[in-house]
Amino acid sequence: MKRRISDSGRITLPKQLREELDISCGDDVEIYTKSGKIIVEPPITQADLAAGYHERADRIRKFHDTMDGVSKEADACLGDIPDWE
Repeated sequence: MKRRISDSGRITLPKQLREELDISCGDDVEIYTKSGKIIVEPPITQADLAAGYHERADRIRKFHDTMDGVSKEADACLGDIPDWE
């Protein structure tokens, strides 16, 4: 999609993109550059951050459970570690 920049530096975001990103009239957006491109996106909300932290905690819990299972399986196969002293 192409848009022409007005004399005042304004552009209109196409309706399809606004709907896709759930951006409505009066909403704030974050605008920044990355690798020579202009990025426009909805700001990160506290709910977004909380969801990300919960997702990360779930991944860490699953990893811990997996490693605990692997450790128990190794103990069952190998027995106790001998005393090397």
